[in-house]
Amino acid sequence: MIKRFVFTLVFVLLISGVLFSQDSIKRKNSIQVGYGLHHLASQDLIFSPFILKDFTPVNFGIVYKHEDRFLHVAEVYFNSYNPVYINTFEYYTVPDSGKLETIKNDFTHVNLNYVFAKKIKSAQQYSWYLGIMSENTIHSQYYYSGYFSTFGYFASFGLSAWSQLEYRLNDKHVFNVAAHFPLTAWVARSPYLANDDEFIQNISSHNGLRTFFAYLEDGSLQTLNTLQQFDFKLHYNYVLSERWYVGTAYQFSFIHNNKPLNLINYQNGININSTFHF
Repeated sequence: MIKRFVFTLVFVLLISGVLFSQDSIKRKNSIQVGYGLHHLASQDLIFSPFILKDFTPVNFGIVYKHEDRFLHVAEVYFNSYNPVYINTFEYYTVPDSGKLETIKNDFTHVNLNYVFAKKIKSAQQYSWYLGIMSENTIHSQYYYSGYFSTFGYFASFGLSAWSQLEYRLNDKHVFNVAAHFPLTAWVARSPYLANDDEFIQNISSHNGLRTFFAYLEDGSLQTLNTLQQFDFKLHYNYVLSERWYVGTAYQFSFIHNNKPLNLINYQNGININSTFHF
């Protein structure tokens, strides 16, 4: 499925290059595709006191930008992790059973964000933007501990302060740094001890979409006293042509939530990016 998505995206970019082959004074749109190696360190006291870690190559990011009077940015990020405290181990269900081996945990992280911003200061070499972001984070997490497994979730839908600084060293080298954090968010997390009566009622429909919204309904509106979330991105781009940039990026994400119990989540990533302007 991911390969089909990548091939479709490349095809769309190539077609776009043909449709927008005539030069323009200013390119108002861009699509950036990124892929790299990402690291996760997560501790959720609802499920375990241990810090679970993993490096993963299973990720991608897509960013669409449109700049005219205002700047509009739409982002999609996907990460799949298999974090563990220690490596897999062998165990027995009863003394005379056959030897079994644990499997790694399975975490899926998705971010869907939209930015509305305005350029507030500009000079020959730099531009500074301020705006607001609709920041939407969804974590789906399966914990495997021997013979049993447990499902956990974290979802945050917030309104965030957002800022970006773009610096052009010269005609070929461009740096970009952006940061954002939620001021308030609707947060839904797994209940204390993972499963309670309400959790069982939420999954009783056996319908994925209904269950998802049932989880969200159990959430609450939170602010900085219970939710601290911060994202930072640093991009370097090399200008191949007026339309094409290539480059690298570092991204950092931090989440801390203390309701009902402490959750701390760190993500780091190094990406290779390609950007098409049209």
